[in-house]
Amino acid sequence: MLILVCLIPEVQGKIPKHFTNWPLHLTLAPWFELSGKELPGFLADVESIVASYAPLQLSQAGSATFSPSKVKVTLIKTTPEIIKLHQDLLFAIRNRHATLLSAIYTGSNYRPHITNQLNWNLPKDQVIYGNKLYLVARESANQRKVVYDKEFSKRSSGLSTTPQH
Repeated sequence: MLILVCLIPEVQGKIPKHFTNWPLHLTLAPWFELSGKELPGFLADVESIVASYAPLQLSQAGSATFSPSKVKVTLIKTTPEIIKLHQDLLFAIRNRHATLLSAIYTGSNYRPHITNQLNWNLPKDQVIYGNKLYLVARESANQRKVVYDKEFSKRSSGLSTTPQH
């Protein structure tokens, strides 16, 4: 199963279970291949991770165009919380023997961003919240399916309390 982990900003609202056009999202981990037998354990890992985070503050850090497809994006300010969440998710993915399809965009090469779509841009001085984590599976070339969604449940501010890896 091909899966992508993303954060949906609260301004997006609810997304449908099946979709072809991507909603506003911030990718936390790129597409990865996970065997069906590893899915239940991975979902338990993600559940634990989500429980240890509060909604994340997202603010603009500029704009960029990602090549080769010339996709325009709004860069999101890199915070310790976003990086820690990215690392926690990568650890869970690798721990379940999944294969990252674009590992080059992880770790020190990870650049939090939201693709500019639906005529939306995050104003420079505005802060929005990423309050829900989604796992999205690729069903076909154009069709996507939400296989997991959960709001972050930790209510205090600060870094995650998940154990160090």
